[in-house]
Amino acid sequence: MIRMPDGVWVARFRLTEAAPPEYEFFADSPANEFIARAKELRSVKTYLWFARFPVARYEERNGQHVVEISDLRFFPRPGRPHPFEFRVVFDCEGNVVKEGWTVEDWAEGRERDR
Repeated sequence: MIRMPDGVWVARFRLTEAAPPEYEFFADSPANEFIARAKELRSVKTYLWFARFPVARYEERNGQHVVEISDLRFFPRPGRPHPFEFRVVFDCEGNVVKEGWTVEDWAEGRERDR
């Protein structure tokens, strides 16, 4: 994995196979005020201290502004949440209404809202 200014490149290969590596790029969402504000939160600063290959994604959902940051060192298994994914949700006025691990959504029996 290689962290670039706008995302992370991942190369997948097996030393026991002659097939060439497969490359995939995971882009950060374009910078915006919500990503910037999320990165100023103490909890997110702690997460980013830990994360080696973080990717930040922004999406507007149901009138809320959602920032999710994943560390690509840890890939999810099919049907499971992304391990070590951190989410910050802002309301329509820009106030933080939720911050924490997305795994909690699964633990509470709720499906992800994607």
